[in-house]
Amino acid sequence: MNLELNESGGIKLLSLTGRLDLEGTEEIESAFAAATSASGQSVIVDLQGVPFLASLGMRMFVTAARALRSRGLKLVLLEPQAAVRAALDVAGLSQLLLIADDEADARKLASQG
Repeated sequence: MNLELNESGGIKLLSLTGRLDLEGTEEIESAFAAATSASGQSVIVDLQGVPFLASLGMRMFVTAARALRSRGLKLVLLEPQAAVRAALDVAGLSQLLLIADDEADARKLASQG
């Protein structure tokens, strides 16, 4: 599992590559938590490179989204692959988490008050 961090326009962009199964989530969980909580910026998580999402990865997203929301910030999931989107839907998280199909929409969602 790989995590890459970029910042642009007051928004953090985290690009994830690999499987967010037990092993993959454990590999990046600390870095992900640090990246999403370290500053006063909303976060876009690019999921284009993530073919699989397990419940541990979902929990990581929900935890980060709640922490950001408590500070008036947002977490937006960008372009989840079909299997990942289906997993989010089945878990009911597509109703709780912000999901965007392209970066322009993700930036809009992340910057809305």
